[in-house]
Amino acid sequence: MMRPAIQLHSVRDLEVTLPTALEYVSDAGFEGVEFAGRFADADPDAVAATLDETGLVPVGGHVEFSALKSDPGPIMDRFETIGCSQLVIPHVPATHFRTKRRTRAFADTLTEIATTLEQRGFDLVYHNTRHDLFPPLNYPLLGRLVDAGVVPGAVDGLVFEPLRLRQTATQMRDTGIGYLFECTAGANIGFEIDAGEVRAANHDQNEVYEFFGDRLTAIHVCDVTDSSDGYQSTDPGTGVLDYERVFSAATRSDVEWLIYEHDHPEDAMATIQHGADAVVEPLRAQAIA
Repeated sequence: MMRPAIQLHSVRDLEVTLPTALEYVSDAGFEGVEFAGRFADADPDAVAATLDETGLVPVGGHVEFSALKSDPGPIMDRFETIGCSQLVIPHVPATHFRTKRRTRAFADTLTEIATTLEQRGFDLVYHNTRHDLFPPLNYPLLGRLVDAGVVPGAVDGLVFEPLRLRQTATQMRDTGIGYLFECTAGANIGFEIDAGEVRAANHDQNEVYEFFGDRLTAIHVCDVTDSSDGYQSTDPGTGVLDYERVFSAATRSDVEWLIYEHDHPEDAMATIQHGADAVVEPLRAQAIA
């Protein structure tokens, strides 16, 4: 049975301590939380105590790729204190998915990190973004120039990104994250999928969740709106995300956690209730049915 959680990045602007924020989301009916930036400055013992008091499950923690790559020890120490054993890498630069060669190198680094974490009883998870849902560059000459570092970073972003985004991927295996999945086969690496990004990249929720199979650890439910600036996070139910399709696909995937997220809420307190209405209540209704 699926359970509701909230990504605490959504409530980062609450002018209260992290333990108090945990109490708020527990009162709203969430059963789990996924930590983000504020945990780095919080008292882990106080957080652990609040988790015990509320019964909230520490589903995972978003941690910067560079931090896990350079010095994972202190990170594991903090998360170990709160009983959280799943570390999630979010929002890596698009450069890791420009070409298959770069994605292979990224996969090798993730595998090394996963091996280090596993020795301490931690699991590594990769959280997708939009750029990894498109194919790598399939222009041989341009790809070689990018891999060789001949093209300056500014030109890389201005010229190659539009070229790559114009390509389409009819199947997940043709995307950057699909290749990352293939390159990390056998490694202790899971995948956390953002339904809003899947929608923005015009992929089918069913096909994406099915592709990752038992390596799918959680689904982020983040609505998006299509504007002149591209797809942006928005209040649940006001964007283009088909919630019924997400819930249906998630149910078939047998994933345990649906994690509500809003990247830029106007009111952090209100977004807790918005998330409860969008995720907690439907799951409760599903359980009763």
